[in-house]
Amino acid sequence: MYTFQADYTRKLIRAQLQGFFSVEEVAAFGADLQAAAATMVCRSGEHLLYVDTSQCALQAQDVVSAFQTLIGNLPLKAKRVAVITGSSLSRMQTRRILVRDQAMLFDHGEDAEHWLLTGEERDQTA
Repeated sequence: MYTFQADYTRKLIRAQLQGFFSVEEVAAFGADLQAAAATMVCRSGEHLLYVDTSQCALQAQDVVSAFQTLIGNLPLKAKRVAVITGSSLSRMQTRRILVRDQAMLFDHGEDAEHWLLTGEERDQTA
């Protein structure tokens, strides 16, 4: 299951993913993501993508492969992609899927959003 929210002023798409996915659901997610990006009225590389997978289960290998293919073949690619992960196993699986420049994994949404909007990581020493 997934949902999208669009923030047009920031050219930001928020995706919330939950549970298990099938290969067909990955394809539907990709189509809906592209439709959301198209509503931003921007070219490839101009929008930002915030993905919360903290409620996602570990996915089957065929689903992981489908996500890898999807990420590599999106016509409207995001400028930056921030992914919120849950468990350490989920983080490892997401790392395998998200092989691209300008993508980072985060534990907290605030840190992810800061990086998306500024391109800079928050100073954690304070």
